[in-house]
Amino acid sequence: MKRTLFLALALLLASVSFAQHDIPSPWKGPYADLGRNLVWGSSAQNGINNAFVINLLGPQLGACLFVQNLNTTAGHSFTLNVYTNADQQAAGYYTNAGAVWTPINIVGTGWTQGVNSYYVPSNAGGAGLAVFSVSPASGGRVAFVISGSTPAGGTDTANLFYTFGSPSPCSALVPAGSQIFVDARSITSTTGNINWVGFASGALFPGAPQAWRTCGFYLSATNTGGTTPTLNTYLASWDSFEQLQDDRVSFLQVTTGSSKQATQAYFECATNPHVVSVGALAPGTLQSGLLSDTLRLSYVLGGTSPAYTVNLLGICH
Repeated sequence: MKRTLFLALALLLASVSFAQHDIPSPWKGPYADLGRNLVWGSSAQNGINNAFVINLLGPQLGACLFVQNLNTTAGHSFTLNVYTNADQQAAGYYTNAGAVWTPINIVGTGWTQGVNSYYVPSNAGGAGLAVFSVSPASGGRVAFVISGSTPAGGTDTANLFYTFGSPSPCSALVPAGSQIFVDARSITSTTGNINWVGFASGALFPGAPQAWRTCGFYLSATNTGGTTPTLNTYLASWDSFEQLQDDRVSFLQVTTGSSKQATQAYFECATNPHVVSVGALAPGTLQSGLLSDTLRLSYVLGGTSPAYTVNLLGICH
């Protein structure tokens, strides 16, 4: 009897799949849910690390994908790829791996961390939303394939929605030629200073201009520990051809508590002569000059055992 129960349990466990799934959408209209209360870091049927497959209402329709993070204390990084397929018998991305699924371009609305790598902030204050404009597709189906997210604890779920339109219902959210990037991390005396995190227009964003015309930067930093802690945040222009780094933005120094800051930097062809600086611009100041093909970010800590959480958003075009 015990042996029979053991074999039955073994067969049951063997039938559980930990691979990613195809989650078909039953909705047929231009506004629809892909999933609600999807678990971050999970590829089970109720997880977000899956392929969400929808049927198009017609050819040449674009899509707007909304990723709503319901976690009020933690943001999430994830990978997003979008594919289309004209084969009406290929109902799934994973179940029809041999079918021809063609990648669709994601048009620069989302918080970009790299090629197809994105970030959605925590939902504190209702801010946990990332939006992605997807180019029109000619196939009969579209698969939104999400992977790489990890659990963060607490109420750790998300909602996915989409809308259809022509050419794309959310293409106006970010102007053509714009890019959004984000850096989110914890910085402590253990990690030390974080120097020169690169945001490259050419490498990370194919087809982007070789020099930005204007950039808006938004910094949110919170002190989480330390004695007389300080945090200085710098953004520099880095010319990959000339191999020259030069400060452009120095945010106000953060000590204890929290700080939210914003600034705007513009391309300047001609500037007054100045001493080239790297992580040395006075706090709360800008340095006019070229916003070149790569923008570089650094965090410099001071004090005893300092600790901060930081979120930096940049919108450049």
